[in-house]
Amino acid sequence: MAAAYASRGWVYFWFARLDSETVKEERAFYEKAFADFQAAAELNPNELSAFTGLGWANYYMGLTYPRCVADTNDPAGAEERARFMQRASDAYAQVIRLQPQAAIHYRVKAQLDWILKNCPGYDYVDQLKVAIQDYAEAIRRDPSRAHWYFRQANMYYDLGNQLAETDPEGARQAYEQAAQGYIAAIQRNPENPAYVAALRTVYRLLGQDPDQAFVLVAEAQGLSPQSPESYLALGQQVLEAGRGYALMAANAFRKAVELDPENAQAYWLLGKALFDAGRREEAIEPLVKASQLDPENPDPVWLLGWTYFILGRNEQALEAGLKFLSLVPEDHPKVTDRYYLLARVYHRLGERENALGFGERALAEVPSLAHVAQLARIFRDFGSASLLIQAGERALALAPGDPRDYFWQGLGYALAGDMGQAKARYQAGLEVLQQLADPDERRSRRDEALADLAMAMERGFLDQAAAQELQALLGR
Repeated sequence: MAAAYASRGWVYFWFARLDSETVKEERAFYEKAFADFQAAAELNPNELSAFTGLGWANYYMGLTYPRCVADTNDPAGAEERARFMQRASDAYAQVIRLQPQAAIHYRVKAQLDWILKNCPGYDYVDQLKVAIQDYAEAIRRDPSRAHWYFRQANMYYDLGNQLAETDPEGARQAYEQAAQGYIAAIQRNPENPAYVAALRTVYRLLGQDPDQAFVLVAEAQGLSPQSPESYLALGQQVLEAGRGYALMAANAFRKAVELDPENAQAYWLLGKALFDAGRREEAIEPLVKASQLDPENPDPVWLLGWTYFILGRNEQALEAGLKFLSLVPEDHPKVTDRYYLLARVYHRLGERENALGFGERALAEVPSLAHVAQLARIFRDFGSASLLIQAGERALALAPGDPRDYFWQGLGYALAGDMGQAKARYQAGLEVLQQLADPDERRSRRDEALADLAMAMERGFLDQAAAQELQALLGR
């Protein structure tokens, strides 16, 4: 009979997880599941699936309790959430009693006990220690899982932060335990940059060299910690994880530069990592050095151009852009920037002929609608009717279904004095506009088109009557 209740409980549980259309309905299924799991556990105190179900049903009821999720400051809601999480933890204690060698059960209990640290009636530090011990039991039974070491180390790190002011020695010991956990995680999975970043942070708190983390990763991957190529490989591996790790990658590239001060690739990658990390001023020096060491490499020149442009150093951006144009081969991944960068710089410098000339050449190469939008602004600002029409055509080829494709063409025809074509394009753009699902996007695209007409009128490219006629068409 107990097994039958447990089986039905799991049916209700999965209805809640997979087949509920509202939170209220989901919670009703969890409550039915809980009732069946509870009945099964009472009928047979050794029914493993009943206690497993009790753990998960209570956990999800705690997550879906309306007062808990609607207002985290509601004391009654917080207490209710704590009650569910404690019942889930207690259920998993029974699961462990029935299946003490299964590491995953301790890991689940660790997460439940960790959640309880933020609940009323629980001491944060004491509850952290309980969760840490749970993870220790999980790791003792299965020492192969890097992420378990990482999660336990995070708890030690949190514990150290909690003890830092009241118990400095206890904090130091917690940080040391965290470091050991991060090291164990790295040894099992040296390619995860989160482990390396965490270890570097703890090393700083312990007054140790954070770059020792790179040495550990190199050794775990069978690389020489004294080889600049090792640090180049490590840095590139970290960069592939995303820009959030760019600063850590820069530290790896710095080590490569220290070991080989004439390595152009190391300087280039250091500059790129600093750029990606938002350290634009710092990126300039290594990019310049990379270009000096390898003057035929267009990569650092290209990024120097954009760095100077972003920083508003227009003359230097122009110099770098012209140099990039002279260096870049046809098969370079950034070849589409050769004219685009110069068009942007000349536009900012107010040099109409150069901006339009390079803009026209860039228009045939740019790979995205975002690039076309920037070029369209250049053509609009300098009142080029033919290039605005071309921008609309290029945009249609790249991203059909955006109303701006038609609005740019419409503005171009208006500047050329062909109001029939202009109104037809704006009308087509309005029809596409109405198909956009997001009302904010519809509003934004319409406002942008109105602003373009206003600017064209203010600069004398479009007479007032024509501008007002098209603005009225747009629904101003």
